[in-house]
Amino acid sequence: MAGAAYFEGVACYKKHDFQTAIDKFNQAISIDPKFIPPYNDRGLTYIGMRQFDKAIADFDHVLSLDPRYVKALNNKGWAYAQSGRNQNAIEEYTRAITLDPAYERAYENRGNVYMAIQQYQDALGDFDKSVNLKPTLARPYNARGWAYYRLGDTTKALVDYNKSISLDPNYALAYNNRGLAYMKIGQIQTGLSDFDRSIALDPKSSFPLVNRSLYYIKSGDYKTAIDDTTKAISLNPKDYKAFYVRSSAYKKMGKFDLATQDKAAGDAIKSSRFNVSN
Repeated sequence: MAGAAYFEGVACYKKHDFQTAIDKFNQAISIDPKFIPPYNDRGLTYIGMRQFDKAIADFDHVLSLDPRYVKALNNKGWAYAQSGRNQNAIEEYTRAITLDPAYERAYENRGNVYMAIQQYQDALGDFDKSVNLKPTLARPYNARGWAYYRLGDTTKALVDYNKSISLDPNYALAYNNRGLAYMKIGQIQTGLSDFDRSIALDPKSSFPLVNRSLYYIKSGDYKTAIDDTTKAISLNPKDYKAFYVRSSAYKKMGKFDLATQDKAAGDAIKSSRFNVSN
């Protein structure tokens, strides 16, 4: 039956076995071409495979079957955002919000796009709405804290990060972001502790390693900074900021050839960040 194949596909998607997930969703669709969930989840899988135009085509097909399937609008916005088409993403999230004004995730996602294009006040408005709709969810507080941080209001950022962590004590990204805020106001050891906690909770994330390395550069411990950024690059070879920070550490040590190589690598990754695979 279509449902059985669909749920097998969902299980494969959650394990990041994307090609098998695609095969299962295709099987479900062949059994019942009007069964909507396999198209939607196949689109999500294509996003995971960075095949964004295929994802968008699936979400469009869902909407042709059911124009009020609001999750497809949100997911289509995500596909646009992940491929760097920010204005298109905002339009899709806005359509989702128009259909369902209580759809918290669409506000948060639109806010994240506003953050990416440095429209921080617009992002703050969306995160406010997200928090009001889901006041017991940790994620929107962390997002709003980041908006406050970028707007220069570290005090309000810390309030939101603390709230986020109180709701989810294992939320690694909130510790990372709070660490940045503590660093900004000069509470260095507290900030370092947050970076350490973030790394312990999510050892596969490059972000806290890069942020911690910035402290080591400022304190003159260039070797440890290089160790952190090298580990970050091994975890995420597409983290261009890690290459930039390691380049800075090499430069401080007088290793100019290595610094130049890392700067070039970072530039190349950044320029190709939103290449679309069809």
